[in-house]
Amino acid sequence: MGGAVSHFFQSGSALLTVGNHRGCSDATRARVRMVFDVLRANPRVTVQRLEGLLSQIPKSENVLVVHNEEGYNLLQKVVAINNVDMLRWILSRNTDLNRGACSFPLHIACLRG
Repeated sequence: MGGAVSHFFQSGSALLTVGNHRGCSDATRARVRMVFDVLRANPRVTVQRLEGLLSQIPKSENVLVVHNEEGYNLLQKVVAINNVDMLRWILSRNTDLNRGACSFPLHIACLRG
């Protein structure tokens, strides 16, 4: 039993298939990756500074299907770096808060304090 549970959480595939099934275009993937780059350079960047980029991402597309090189989606990343402004922008998009293979945003927030 333990091996099956461990495999379930390591693969994350079952977790990724539950919930929000909206996809993401290549253009949106590129824009979200640009947001990751900006956050890496300046973790405290505001939504206002990124307005031009963020406004180009259709609200109907799920930004959480895009992951950075560490394997985190945008929600997990902004929670980890404590960027409340970007967190509010993501939450305003009606996203699935539990999207991710591991390190759910709530777990990251508890870890970071």
